[in-house]
Amino acid sequence: MLKNVQKKLVRFIDTGLKQQSLSAWLGILAIFALFLRLPLLTDSFWLDEAAQALEVIRPWREQLNIAADFQPPLFHLILHLWQYIGHQEWWLRSVSLLSGLGSVMIFSALAWRWQGRRTGVIVGFLLATSSLHVFFSQELRPYMLAVFWSSLAMASYWSILFPQDGLKSLLSTKSSWPQLSKRTAFISLTLANLAGGLTSYVYLFFIVAQVLTSWLVGRRRAWLISKSVVLTGLAWLIWLPGLLSQLAASSALRTMVPDWEKVVSLTQAKALPLTVAKFWVGVLPIDLVWSDAIIVILPCIFVFYLGIKYWQSSAESAKKQLLTLLSLLVLTLATSWLFSFWTPVISPKRVLFLLPLMYWVIGLVTRQKHWLAGLLVIYALGLNLFSLAKYWQDPALQRENWRSAISNLEARYQPNDTVVVFGFDAPFAPWEWYQQKNLPTHTTGFKPLTSPESALQALSDLPQAENVILFDYLLDLSDPAHFVSKGLESKGYQLMDVLDYPNLGFIRLYYQKRLYARQELNSKTNYVYQEFSSGTQL
Repeated sequence: MLKNVQKKLVRFIDTGLKQQSLSAWLGILAIFALFLRLPLLTDSFWLDEAAQALEVIRPWREQLNIAADFQPPLFHLILHLWQYIGHQEWWLRSVSLLSGLGSVMIFSALAWRWQGRRTGVIVGFLLATSSLHVFFSQELRPYMLAVFWSSLAMASYWSILFPQDGLKSLLSTKSSWPQLSKRTAFISLTLANLAGGLTSYVYLFFIVAQVLTSWLVGRRRAWLISKSVVLTGLAWLIWLPGLLSQLAASSALRTMVPDWEKVVSLTQAKALPLTVAKFWVGVLPIDLVWSDAIIVILPCIFVFYLGIKYWQSSAESAKKQLLTLLSLLVLTLATSWLFSFWTPVISPKRVLFLLPLMYWVIGLVTRQKHWLAGLLVIYALGLNLFSLAKYWQDPALQRENWRSAISNLEARYQPNDTVVVFGFDAPFAPWEWYQQKNLPTHTTGFKPLTSPESALQALSDLPQAENVILFDYLLDLSDPAHFVSKGLESKGYQLMDVLDYPNLGFIRLYYQKRLYARQELNSKTNYVYQEFSSGTQL
């Protein structure tokens, strides 16, 4: 029964695809992918996005002053030009949005051109519906831009390694996409890799994997790719002073806050398996337990089995294409994971440019007529759609809603009787981006507080106010024992209310008992005076 349903579905899709050209398919895919990326595009910036937004609105001469960001400068420079048009969330995020749409279309077109219509459609649909791809297409960070550069690099890289295979596929699909010359492919690969390396440091491992893979798969063109990478490396060295300043800042932060790496990076033992798992489940939470792992292990077994069948039944050129994709995936993951023993770098968002390659492998091994091939595609697509629906519905899977929290606080409090306390060395970036009333702020520093005395010292110059707003955000790093709360209580403040926002955490609202008591007494005195003045019998 299942086999018959799959055959009818495949026959229906093939019939429809034969009536469509590559350009028509890419137009449909672009509209479909854009439609899936519009919900939540205007949501509030979270901490890193707000920090990015504050950085890019600075003058041009300050755009390379990004030692605390731990990312190369290209995304900052592009975004600085972009922000001259507008500062709305959707507009600033549209750099990532357009990068995401471009990568979906290019990878789908590459698979269509070299392996046929069905493979191109599978790659396009899986990328368009991936909740992980959707999420970072809506994020004001450089991860999706790196995916876009990888798509351009793969177009050139594939043309160099498989020029004849690409030409045959080009003729068979009747596409108007021109065949890249060797010179053009060399230049475009060099520029795309340079842009990728100036967008993401982890992208550099992908460049290393390109060289190793070229020697593994085809020595005839390996020298050309090696020369391209050498030129990329020499040009990238221009940014080396910036990298050194970022490493110094990173080292200082790790020394001051030893637990910081636990927040920004996965543990070494979990990093690699959880990265692969997140590629399958997207934004859904997952852990290394059997109930979760089976969701990922099962499709991996399908891919492994279909890969063996594909290898046994394919021509030599097809085997090299599969080997190329697998080599790029494995070598990039392995080298970045090994490097993480020194500095943690591997996580799903930082190697997101490998997600299209995983889908390309799926599209490739499911070309054969096997019932398991259809089941694998249905499973992957169903998992994507389920994860995407959960992302739209569950606030816990979405970004921190700083905009709503700050708007709520400003509606309740006034600048003349309120102070906002942050367990950081400066007010949080979303606060600076969204606040309107200029409520007074106080910071306790990011260096962890180790005693009640250190908390009282940090609160010694706290402005006198009737109300104190304390953000629990990042307090697990700067004040794990909650000495600040105890310090506020010792200064006469009492906890009045606690607000809870998904992903943002608790916001504690304190009031000064003595000031409130004095205010209440004054109110009663004024009431008595007014009654006496009006002649009312008391």
